[in-house]
Amino acid sequence: MRFMRIVVFSFLLVAVVSACDPTACSGAGFNGQNVNKGVDNGAPANLGNPLCQGTNTTTNGDVNITNNTELNQLKNCKTVVGNVSITDSTDITDLSVLSTLTTISEGYLLVQNNAALTDVELPALEEADDGIGVIDNPALTSANFNAI
Repeated sequence: MRFMRIVVFSFLLVAVVSACDPTACSGAGFNGQNVNKGVDNGAPANLGNPLCQGTNTTTNGDVNITNNTELNQLKNCKTVVGNVSITDSTDITDLSVLSTLTTISEGYLLVQNNAALTDVELPALEEADDGIGVIDNPALTSANFNAI
């Protein structure tokens, strides 16, 4: 069973990497308006405002994160419908703000090239439809997805 999980994870990792060329997927902020067109116009006017407030625990559209301000917008989110890409950050050290995230529906989680990131722990994450990739984070010492 352990061998099967490794093979499946390896397959998913390849699928994630091939589905998202980091130069095309990275970018500042959040943008869900042009997901089908593959266009990321950068951060909207509400940069810094939470995407999940009160009883709303879902955000729709791809989420591209490159710094702590953008990461903190996902506080209290349980579901993201779309891809979550955390790339090229110099100030993110951990992903504890995502501790409530349970589902990445119709997308993947990509954590790549984050210089200060030491800890990737998503204790509640149960599902990432298109896989998880944790790649080239030089300071990383721990990665745990306990609910998967």
